[in-house]
Parts: sequence; structure tokens; C-alpha cells
Amino acid sequence: MLLLVRSRIERTIADFLLDNGIIVQYEPSLILEGQELHPDFYIQAIGINLEHWGSDEPGYIENRRMKEGIYKKYNVKYISSEESDVDNIYDKLKIELSRYGINKTEWK
Repeated sequence: MLLLVRSRIERTIADFLLDNGIIVQYEPSLILEGQELHPDFYIQAIGINLEHWGSDEPGYIENRRMKEGIYKKYNVKYISSEESDVDNIYDKLKIELSRYGINKTEWK
């Protein structure tokens, strides 16, 4: 299965998830407070969204804060990664996924 994504890091994340049997939806629609939000990925098996925050531009940071505030208010569970995680993204994802019960003895 191949997902069309917007960036190289999203491609890396999508490939890692799919290669490890974790089925995801890319940018699903989530409507909260009358706003249509699009988390980067949704992992249906555990009901968790995954957001990669990939910019430090003011408008992007403002949008991130807004999304995180809405997620917190409505108890939307999500895994988060940052640009500083890119070099170790697989390790970051393994740690975060294990917190929600996805543990593998061998990751691809």
C-alpha cells in the first residue's frame, strides 16, 4: 500500500508504519469546534492521531498551538514528533507507539 503524502518526513513515517503492519489514514477530517482539522495520520487500531510538527514559522506555530489546544480540550489522543526527531524518527515512533500498546519484538 502506498500513501500519497506531502513531505519527505511524512513519507518516512508512512513507510515505517505500513512496513510494520500499522494501517493508517492520511490527513483524515476531524471536525471540532466548527473547525475541520487534518491530523497527519490516524492509526485506527489504537484510535490515535499522529502529528509531525515540521516548521518553526510563526503561522505554522500558531496553527499548531490552536490544534493542540483543541486536542487537549476534547481529549483527542495523539502522538507528536518534531523536526528535532527526524534523525531518530524510527526510535521516536517505536517509543510513542509502545505507550499505546503497539510493541513488536522486531521492527522493520
